[in-house]
Amino acid sequence: FKEMGFGEAGLTTPETAQRLGTLLGAHYILFGVISQASLDEKIVATAGLSMNMLTARMSVDIRIVDAKSGVVKKAESIERSKVASKTIQTTGLNDSKGSSGLVGDLMRIMANDMVSIVIESIYPITIAAAGEKEVILNYGAGVVKANVMYDVFSQGELVTDPANNDVLGRQESMVGQIVVTAVQDKFSKAKVVKGTGLAKGMICRRSEDVTPKANTPPPVPW
Repeated sequence: FKEMGFGEAGLTTPETAQRLGTLLGAHYILFGVISQASLDEKIVATAGLSMNMLTARMSVDIRIVDAKSGVVKKAESIERSKVASKTIQTTGLNDSKGSSGLVGDLMRIMANDMVSIVIESIYPITIAAAGEKEVILNYGAGVVKANVMYDVFSQGELVTDPANNDVLGRQESMVGQIVVTAVQDKFSKAKVVKGTGLAKGMICRRSEDVTPKANTPPPVPW
């Protein structure tokens, strides 16, 4: 990095991403920054019962850059939270519950979701086999999640940049929706809930209707 003149401040532009990609032989560069990290405590009390709740929150901004062209393939902000009860106090009874693993659990959730976004952006989830009412997806545990809806897209002709003829992607049309019913190690099964004629090779992306919202209040842990 020193020999090539790279510094932390210089690793944020498409131009330096291209240089770094060439240096490392990488196809893509992932930039990320933790934009928020907090641990809040709240006391919930009612007659004869007092509970201390800890809420861990974390936000991460990521960008995936094509190291060859410098084009940003994906830019997204992810926010997740996790709740744990710290102590429960009732009349004549104290029950302590450790919460030291709360932040670690949240970091694992965030890491798994980031990996899913990276994989789906570069190597998207596709239909590996299709039937009339059920399809098989080319990813399993760690990427695809059960009981989650995915939008299905067919791909058309390539779209290129008229300035330099770089391939920007393919035209897409939404043709249906599926819900994952079973997740295996290397593949997943999903039922067709909308659309007909879903076929092998079609692209699947998580539906915005079921993506967890950042401001969704955490559930009360009882």
